[in-house]
Amino acid sequence: LNLSCCYELKELPELFGNLETLDLSDCHKLQKLPESISGLQNLKVLILSDCWELTVLPESFGNLKQLQYLDLSSSQISALPESVSELVNLEYMNISWCTDLHELPGNYGNLVKLEELNMSYIGDGNVNIPKGIAEMSNLKILLADGLINWSWENEEDIVFFNALSSSRSSFFFTGENKPSDLSIKDNTLQVGDLGRVQNLAEVEELQLWKRRQLHSLMVSGHGYGTGTELAQELVPQEAVLEKLQPPRTLERFELLGCTISTFPSWMTDIASFLPNLAHLELRHLETCGCLPPLGQLPKLHMLVISDMPHIKEVNQEFSGGARPFQKLRNIVIKNMPNLEKWHTDATVSGNDVEFMFPVLHHLKIHKCPKLRFQPFLPRSVSLEIYRSNQVLSSGVQSNGHLYYMPTIRVLIDSCTLSSDGLIGLQSLTSLKFLGVRHCIGLDNWRDSIDMLTSLKSLDIAMSNVPECLGGVTSLECLKIRNCPVNYNTLEQVLHLTALVDLSICCSQPTKLVNEQEVNWLTNMPSCLENLVNLELDNFIGCDRLPFLGCLEKLRSLTLRQMPDLKTVHQDISGGSNCLPMLQTLKIGSMPNLERWTTAHATAAHATHVRIFPDLQLLKVFDCPKLKFVPFLPVCSKCIISVTSEVIVPEHHDDPPWDMPTSELFCFYLHGRCTGLQYFKFLRLLSVYGCTNLSSWQESILLLTSLQKLELHESDMPRWLCKLSSLRELHIIKSKPPLNLSQFVYDRHQIALRIEDCQGTLKQVPSVVILDMIRHITSVEIIGCEPIMHSEWRNGELFKCKLRKSSE
Repeated sequence: LNLSCCYELKELPELFGNLETLDLSDCHKLQKLPESISGLQNLKVLILSDCWELTVLPESFGNLKQLQYLDLSSSQISALPESVSELVNLEYMNISWCTDLHELPGNYGNLVKLEELNMSYIGDGNVNIPKGIAEMSNLKILLADGLINWSWENEEDIVFFNALSSSRSSFFFTGENKPSDLSIKDNTLQVGDLGRVQNLAEVEELQLWKRRQLHSLMVSGHGYGTGTELAQELVPQEAVLEKLQPPRTLERFELLGCTISTFPSWMTDIASFLPNLAHLELRHLETCGCLPPLGQLPKLHMLVISDMPHIKEVNQEFSGGARPFQKLRNIVIKNMPNLEKWHTDATVSGNDVEFMFPVLHHLKIHKCPKLRFQPFLPRSVSLEIYRSNQVLSSGVQSNGHLYYMPTIRVLIDSCTLSSDGLIGLQSLTSLKFLGVRHCIGLDNWRDSIDMLTSLKSLDIAMSNVPECLGGVTSLECLKIRNCPVNYNTLEQVLHLTALVDLSICCSQPTKLVNEQEVNWLTNMPSCLENLVNLELDNFIGCDRLPFLGCLEKLRSLTLRQMPDLKTVHQDISGGSNCLPMLQTLKIGSMPNLERWTTAHATAAHATHVRIFPDLQLLKVFDCPKLKFVPFLPVCSKCIISVTSEVIVPEHHDDPPWDMPTSELFCFYLHGRCTGLQYFKFLRLLSVYGCTNLSSWQESILLLTSLQKLELHESDMPRWLCKLSSLRELHIIKSKPPLNLSQFVYDRHQIALRIEDCQGTLKQVPSVVILDMIRHITSVEIIGCEPIMHSEWRNGELFKCKLRKSSE
């Protein structure tokens, strides 16, 4: 049953019968499969490629026991059902370009008949390696292009994955090897040094077109000799490339660094020769002045064109005919300094006009300073422009044609925005995210900015802020980072009543000098009552905070660089609400902040009501005078840096509440830290660059729940041996002397890790190191070479793990 290209098909009827093949490719609006599909017991081939709105598969999908061929490429599947790993007869599986797919649950070791798995460009490059992949005994081809970060459960799986996905054969025309010696055991081949070929016979002998197992090919011209005499003895690279025709099975092709002015015949009719090509890169072809017609490649998903300085114009011939680039999702155009025009329209019959790139998802244009698209800039879900000033001046394509893709995300970096460019930008009425970095001219964007009625997130960095920012009332997230900010900007922000996330970091100190300017802070809670995250940085003249307690939804608060702020009173609570939802509080670079009230008294003045009742993380840095009164807010995790007074209670009285903090990180504290004793539930203490640790003894010995201690660039206090509850000790870059002899005895249950203590560990007698290995649970020594003593016996090392820091 072939239902491919039924563009308006949204759902299927109940399926039954003896179907063996079901093709639903390019059913763009198909949202789900009926449960009855699991009853197709004879189904062997299922094609669901380019079903853009298909997000889930039935849980009973694994009942298709006879399925041999499964293609889910370019769908919106976010997770495969675990039952997919029960398709024991599956031989081919393609999940490439499923950019929302991150989860591959189940044990894929059951797929013992699988021969080819294509998981390129899934999950935006972040994915879990299929569990049990190392057990796929018949897997011969694994395609994993575009995967940046991956995680795994079993070491065997990642070893197998790396070995199969990155395997590559290579052949270079250097005269040192012969084409007859090439044995392509893997699916990837690199052919290099085209500029050294002296006889076409050795090129013909490769017979690439016959090597059907080849799925990925890179051809490089690097190594071309210099000088007239050498050039006369070599075969022109155009002739060499003509003889390197790949097999029809090729899915990825990269051509780079070749000295050619024209393309070979198999590239000028590339759709006939390479119908399965999905990924194409043309790079560093510096003598080439035109592009081959690529629009008719039926499976092309990714196209990269870069570093071709002789190309000035791309015309309609690039389409190669009607309905061009039907599957192209990603284009990168990079380092094209002389490219001026790119025609995106093509007249196909009569007055009918078609546009290139109807289903484009990602368009990146980098360093193309002269480029304009005519008549329109192609529509894409995501648009990224870097150092390409003219692109936005091209005009914006209307949304009337069949495959209109709404532009959701735009990022502009290091551009000068002209008035035409701003008009083009505001025409993107479906835009939800706009990022602008290092740009000039954004401040000229005035009243028309309110045309962006769908804009939800605006991120401006190192650029001027639009004067009429307050007109974008749909904004939910606003980030102004390292930008000049004046009072008008702050007033405009107060009009954005839908804001949930607000971050203002001024490039230069913003002075609030008069009462009116300071009052904008006072008005903020009543105007922006939906705020969940708030960050304010680099405000001079701000000597008080508004009634933030009125922000009942606030979960994260960050305040930095307010040198005139000296005291935060209990009035911050704004009444009885007391910031009930706040979970993260960060305070930094406040040189004159001395007092922060963390509770307010009840009417009877007998008890304290905490201002931050649900705080999870507290981070305080570079506030040398700060004290919390009556004590630190209750939190699960606390990070203190260069702020010793913070953990000293007022008047050295016991705090009015227990401290349930389980993790405490101390950076460069030089005081006595007498408040440590109140962290009775502390399980992890991490100390960085702190001196005078011996003065902590009285407080720290009261921490009876402490299980893990990390000492970074700190001295070794004598009280270490008295911490009876300790189970893990990490010593990193310890200051000499590293005295462990007092510590190793009676520590059978402790795990010890010593890292980058090369200069000090050598001072430890070998008998002490041997005692460590004998007496405690485990020893891990990293980057402390040379430490091998002749007295060490192999039998003593079974619990000791030695590694270099680089490993």
